[in-house]
Amino acid sequence: MLCQGRTLKFQAKVISPFLSVKARAVLAKLSTDVTNDYETMKAAILRELQLSSNVYIERFNTCVKANDETFVAFASKLRTLLNYYLESRDADKFDDLCDLLICDRIKSALSEGCLKYILSVESGKTGRNWLPVSELTSAVDKFVAARADAAKPRVFAVGQTPRGPRFTACTGSKPAPGRSVGQPVAAAVPRPFSGGQPGVPKVGGSDSTLH
Repeated sequence: MLCQGRTLKFQAKVISPFLSVKARAVLAKLSTDVTNDYETMKAAILRELQLSSNVYIERFNTCVKANDETFVAFASKLRTLLNYYLESRDADKFDDLCDLLICDRIKSALSEGCLKYILSVESGKTGRNWLPVSELTSAVDKFVAARADAAKPRVFAVGQTPRGPRFTACTGSKPAPGRSVGQPVAAAVPRPFSGGQPGVPKVGGSDSTLH
């Protein structure tokens, strides 16, 4: 216990030379009361160097195993990134984790304009920096209804010419080029057979259809 107490006492000073350049720059700005205690120093440095939630989840999704890295170390790296992400989202309960996963999945399906709107709403929140499922879906539906975020209108006004291919009302087929919807189709004229008379097949020979 005495050895452990001495280790904790000097832990902050021992680890200082092994910090990154950015971490040492933050450390130089801290008071001695903060730098003398390891946990306080750690919290202060992480707070100053804290990345955004999107960076944490992006690094988690794109993290790859190095050739000289063991799977134990790779799993530990993934766990650290995931913990940082959940901590940045303040998701410390199972229900919060489920909501966060659903919200992230919904955001991945939004249009660019709608996503920018949702992110602007979340940036103005105090405390938890993301909308729960009920608030997120309500905000998205309101944006779509107000801004007509759907790709194309599905109804037309009377007299409005629809754009794109048109279809006949009776058959549902696309009209032939050069003919408008509703224009009558001319009756087909029977093509003459080799016998000379229209519609009368030639008897005998290789072209005959009657035997």
